[in-house]
Amino acid sequence: MTKILLVAGHGQGDPGASGGGYNEAATMRQLVSRIKQLIPDKVDSYDQAKDCYQQNGLATTAYQNVIEFHMDGATNPNACGGHVIIAAGFSPDNLDNRLKEVIKNHIGIWVGTPSGFSLRNDLQNLNVAAQRGIAYRLLELGFITNSGDRSKAIGNMETLAKALAAGISGGPISNQKPSVTGKTVTVAPHASHWSSSSKGAKIAQWVKGRTFAYRQERPIKQSRSNCEYLLYNKDQPIGWLLSQDCVGGVGSEVSGASQSLKIGANVTLIKAVDYQGTPLKTQGVYEVMEIKGDRAVIGKNGQVTAAVATTNLKL
Repeated sequence: MTKILLVAGHGQGDPGASGGGYNEAATMRQLVSRIKQLIPDKVDSYDQAKDCYQQNGLATTAYQNVIEFHMDGATNPNACGGHVIIAAGFSPDNLDNRLKEVIKNHIGIWVGTPSGFSLRNDLQNLNVAAQRGIAYRLLELGFITNSGDRSKAIGNMETLAKALAAGISGGPISNQKPSVTGKTVTVAPHASHWSSSSKGAKIAQWVKGRTFAYRQERPIKQSRSNCEYLLYNKDQPIGWLLSQDCVGGVGSEVSGASQSLKIGANVTLIKAVDYQGTPLKTQGVYEVMEIKGDRAVIGKNGQVTAAVATTNLKL
């Protein structure tokens, strides 16, 4: 079987649609990474540091089978459901139909496409693929602006990834875990929170100062970091760690909060979550009102908005 190219939509400065503290680019890259981990012999991933659309990557790709991953966005928070987009003039193939069934069973079908398919001729990657004879489909995995769809696609990403992997491979997948790469990082003592890919959850005390194997690494622009690592404790993933929280990693030379972060400084949130990782329905520029360790209180016009991790603030 020739490998299928998986493309995570948006990226390279374009976050795509957003909702509930999540954005399309980051979540689809997380999903694609997991699918590739599940069926590495059947799929490859387009460079996740780049946006296939901006690069017009399908104009030169050697792959003859492509799946692109997206989530929809809408001003109507009740809009929900997903569908498969294929080129107008073509009929769904077996892979298209399997993927449509995954969306139907795990997300639900959008009312705008009762068949589960949308035939289009107004999308760059789709048109380039059609012109080059590449089998291409774009998956819309629900609306990121709908809390129910976020729960199904993001909150249950492991289940969705396994279903999509089975749909792509055409049969059940092995539960075998990937082998350890042998690469390790040591968690810095000042580390406080996992990266936004792990929802900014607080790092447990027992993790700090220990060395762990990592099985994935990928670029990220968060706080002082340029990379994140998926750490494993034996065979169990424990979280995505920012390079600034690795001993010797990029950004790690500054312990705790950025030394330029002071009370009265104007900041923005890297991810719309509070200190506990709870999503915030807020945006814009804030003033730092208090700093205590890795925790800062931010607000506007003298009114407190939330307590957040200092690593989640950008000057």
